[in-house]
Amino acid sequence: MNGVLTKDIWEIAKKLALDARTRKVAIAYVTEDRIGLRSGDLLVCDASERMVRMGQTDAKLLRTLSKIGVIIHSVPGLHAKVMLFGRHAIVGSANMSGSRLIEICAVSDRPEIRSGVASFIAQMARPVTKLSDLAIERLCGIKVERKGGRGGTRKVRAVSRMGSTTWIVGVRELVRDPSAAEQKHIDRATADLNKSRRIDKDDYDWIRWSKGNKFADECRPGDTIISIWSPRGKGRRHVTRGLPVLLKRKEPEFCRFYLDDPLKDTDMVGWTKFQEILSAAGYDRYVGPNSVQTLSQDAAVAIDRAWTRSVRRL
Repeated sequence: MNGVLTKDIWEIAKKLALDARTRKVAIAYVTEDRIGLRSGDLLVCDASERMVRMGQTDAKLLRTLSKIGVIIHSVPGLHAKVMLFGRHAIVGSANMSGSRLIEICAVSDRPEIRSGVASFIAQMARPVTKLSDLAIERLCGIKVERKGGRGGTRKVRAVSRMGSTTWIVGVRELVRDPSAAEQKHIDRATADLNKSRRIDKDDYDWIRWSKGNKFADECRPGDTIISIWSPRGKGRRHVTRGLPVLLKRKEPEFCRFYLDDPLKDTDMVGWTKFQEILSAAGYDRYVGPNSVQTLSQDAAVAIDRAWTRSVRRL
């Protein structure tokens, strides 16, 4: 689904949210839950004392959401309005409130848009921005004095430049497990991702890459990777549908890219099926097990849609 939403923004957003496995949103001001947030979902907003006092964000609503298990972060100065529902991203002007302003949003299933939104939300939802139950209770004690305009100036935390490139990358199973020094870097990255996402995963899928080449230099969080995985020995080669790069860490000898999880079992296919998907998408460049290629936006969209059509027939 790709298009522009105006009057029906929240109706469509709620439907997409209902159909998605996960819901992640970064919306500046929140006074209503218009998408049906659930336990484990992520909400980033501006819940600074000033915005709560002005009635721009409702602390009591945040308390209700927190009690049902919604993970809440506050980023003072946030003015973004972006939502990520599975394979759909929404970017626009609408706060989650009862405002009667004229709003517009774009909804997209394009992989580079989804990955960019995922990267932005991940950068906002850092451990230091998470609101504890005690912090939310303190906000609930603030007397609301609604006033027109927000005024003032505030230093806003910079966001690192996000990628929007889709890559096809051939990777091979490592001959040896990571060294003790490498494992320290992996453990640190895993801990950082777990803190920012408030989950307790033992590990994340990652790609280790030598330095001094285009992929190591140019791939960044927000990019999307279609990985061709080749095992040692006679195991079955498989290909994973485009996954967002969550984190890039530079180590003394390597770069390591940490990836999000596949959304569905059908996001992983065999080598023959992948070749059929490329053919159906009209992608005529040679792709081998060791390929490293960047895709144009049109090619990335064509492959993603051909993948969807292909797995529907399974």
